[in-house]
Amino acid sequence: VDDFLPVAGQPPQLVCSYSKNPNELWVSIFEKAYMKLHGGYDFPGSTSSIDLHALCGWIPETLHLQPDATDKIDPEDAWTRLIKAHQKGTALFTMGTKAMNQEEEDRTGLAEKHAYAVIDVKEACSRRLVKLKNPWCNLRWKGDFNPNDHDNWTPELKAALKYDDEQAKEFDDGIFWISWEAVLHFFNSIHCSWTPSRFSCRRNTHGYWQKKESDKLHWDNNPQFILRVSATKKTMIWLLLHRHYISTKEEPYMALHVAKGNRRVLYRSDPLIHKGVYRNTPQYLVRLECPEGEQSFALIVSLYDDKGTLPFTLTSYSEEPAGLYKAVECPVIEAVPEAKPFTKSFKYKWQKDTAGGSLNTDGFNNNPMFRLEVKEPQRLFVKVKVGADVKDAIGLHLFLSGKRVNRKEQSAPVTAGGDEYRHDLVWAEFKVLQGAYTLVVATFKADVLGEFTVFLKAKSEIALSSLPIVSATPEPVAQPQVALPQMYYPMQYYPMNPNMPYGPVAYDPNVPMVPYNPNMPQPGMVPGQMVPGVAPGQLVDPVALAAGETGTPGQPNPGIEEPANCQPVVGSAEGTKVVAGEPVTVGEVAAAGTSGADEDIITTAYPVPADGEKGTGEKKRDAPPPYVEPPKGDPPAPKQDDEGTKGEKKPEDQDKKHDNKDDPKNKEGGDKQD
Repeated sequence: VDDFLPVAGQPPQLVCSYSKNPNELWVSIFEKAYMKLHGGYDFPGSTSSIDLHALCGWIPETLHLQPDATDKIDPEDAWTRLIKAHQKGTALFTMGTKAMNQEEEDRTGLAEKHAYAVIDVKEACSRRLVKLKNPWCNLRWKGDFNPNDHDNWTPELKAALKYDDEQAKEFDDGIFWISWEAVLHFFNSIHCSWTPSRFSCRRNTHGYWQKKESDKLHWDNNPQFILRVSATKKTMIWLLLHRHYISTKEEPYMALHVAKGNRRVLYRSDPLIHKGVYRNTPQYLVRLECPEGEQSFALIVSLYDDKGTLPFTLTSYSEEPAGLYKAVECPVIEAVPEAKPFTKSFKYKWQKDTAGGSLNTDGFNNNPMFRLEVKEPQRLFVKVKVGADVKDAIGLHLFLSGKRVNRKEQSAPVTAGGDEYRHDLVWAEFKVLQGAYTLVVATFKADVLGEFTVFLKAKSEIALSSLPIVSATPEPVAQPQVALPQMYYPMQYYPMNPNMPYGPVAYDPNVPMVPYNPNMPQPGMVPGQMVPGVAPGQLVDPVALAAGETGTPGQPNPGIEEPANCQPVVGSAEGTKVVAGEPVTVGEVAAAGTSGADEDIITTAYPVPADGEKGTGEKKRDAPPPYVEPPKGDPPAPKQDDEGTKGEKKPEDQDKKHDNKDDPKNKEGGDKQD
């Protein structure tokens, strides 16, 4: 800046800020620099808290007093904070008047939308009074407690406030006392400037956001940070979002939202502990109450407009240790400093033959499906986003398969995350084991075309490939149901191995169960023997039955003694999962020396090898008997319809609705004053 200053009149008088000492120019030059930052001396106005933050870094805060304000402060709380801070000397205050017409200005002596400095705050003789100064050094309050008010100025009150009404009448210097009730009626806000020295801990982080699309549906693109606090007692954390000055013509409406947690918040419908009100002021303050202990909070920077630029600084002030960190989507994968997670993203499209819809639709089988090969147990983060051309809700499903899945035959997904359908974006985090998985991406309605992007994150590399659609085979013609005699035997039988105890056999859905055929030899079976608990026409699971014995489908043979060299798998019961390293094979009785994975199921005991012997892990089984065609005229096996839709859920209405655009009532401008 230069030293040319605005003057008026003859002789010329400065019409800017100046010092009473004519040789002291820094005040005028400092003010000129601040005015140039805002476009010149035709500066439309500001507030004292905004200006003091720019000049000396004090923390700005605005207390809104009017009843129609979105974040109006309780008058009792405002008075308590005002008088305590004034007594401690930790803050400076000004008060801004509301909009008034000329008649109100003449009657009250106050100027509309004008800032008055708070000189003193007192509570005496059961009255609450505030001492204000008009920076114009004239035009003071004409209401109660003006110098000519003899009714309210009692001798006791004048003595308590050390007020000389006679001296006040002689000269109007713009200083006056006003009641707290009159402040609440005629003033719009209190502008506070808090000294940063009241806090022992301070953390800064800087950012630049070029917003290119709306965040009305999700916060995937918003700058987000994690605040970690280690509090030995209940404490208060102050968070200040400061917008850097780029152009005085750009004053975007911004807000700071706060959620509980240690990861990025992607859905706008997720719960918030502080929902910000959008304002066009250069600073935005949030006072966050933090309980004792270790706490983590997600801080979300947001702009109201769909597009805009926001260079900013985010600062935390606290009396307890706190840290600010960049938020990540999956802390388990990304939070470790030395970790180099696997990331992958790719684009794909729903086309006419692949837009099948959700699990509730018959076309689900035609949706885009992808094979994921996981090499080790880990966490998997999946996120799907769609373009502007897709107006329907979207969802993702993960199955333990590795092949294309059929909604009528496939078991439930790996997690319940696939039950959620949302607009624009959907994400889920899975705990996966080693193996092959199938990822399905679907829209809620069928025949919705458009492009989507899949984002994957994991600790180690995952092989990814697309699963092409396989032409469907025609459904077999249903045969009529015929009531048959109650004499049924399993086609598959358990081998009579004297070295093995007998138990249930793993069910194989690809092996059909047929009624007893006298032309088919059944080793170890007595012709005409009945299987208890089986109704006519019903198919049965394999069951081990020795000659002359009866049994229950799916249960071990009764009366079979275990050989001496057999014992159960240590620490596990039948039907439970096996800890990695225990000797067992999926669906079979394992030989000693074999080991299994976490998902393997124990079926029965296994033999203990003799000293010096080593198990091979293989189990030989007798070959099944050859199939003999049944005589002509035998009724066909009945077809059992197990193609149900059990467990299918339609997403809740609120999951597939667009979030309403922010209420304009929550969008407020700054209280600018001259």
